Amino acid sequence: SMSCCRVIEIAVGAVVFAVDESLPIEELTEEEVLEIFNGRRNTWSNGVPIVPLLRERGDSAVRVASRVIPGFSDANERARGLGHWPMLLTDGAMGQALDTTPGAIGLYDLGAIGIEQLGVRALALDGVTASPATLADGTYPLRRVLAIVVPREPRPEVSAFVEFLDSSRGRAVIEETRAYQLIMGDAQ
Repeated sequence: SMSCCRVIEIAVGAVVFAVDESLPIEELTEEEVLEIFNGRRNTWSNGVPIVPLLRERGDSAVRVASRVIPGFSDANERARGLGHWPMLLTDGAMGQALDTTPGAIGLYDLGAIGIEQLGVRALALDGVTASPATLADGTYPLRRVLAIVVPREPRPEVSAFVEFLDSSRGRAVIEETRAYQLIMGDAQ
């Protein structure tokens, strides 16, 4: 039961299909995503083999893509079943693998690309680039709410962190990433 706690929504984040930035690609269509994850499209335009990087079934990015892209859930399951592409269990591992695997593509958080300073590019989906503006106007569809869960009676340092997040300085830190649509403050 969540009666122990309070859920504080901080921002809306974009889930993106990200690639190793040396690849000559800026965008994909939903159809191309399905071809890749179904194993029907195996090389990029420069001849480099495509390496889909997978997440575990319950991962929130996979859930977002499965909700938005008809057929993605099946394609992702098929990719898992083939068993010849890497399975990454954390965002950190996914970021590292995207950065170091030639030809890699995987689901990732837009903000983490800049924060982790990775050699990774977020692809536009069906011609729409993920940004705070396209999250706010609803045109970029792969989105998830980022929240923190705190006890009803938090320790002082937890309260201080929550206050920081909701301060002008905390908001500035989040806005500097140029990756999240802030909701904290409006929604309280």
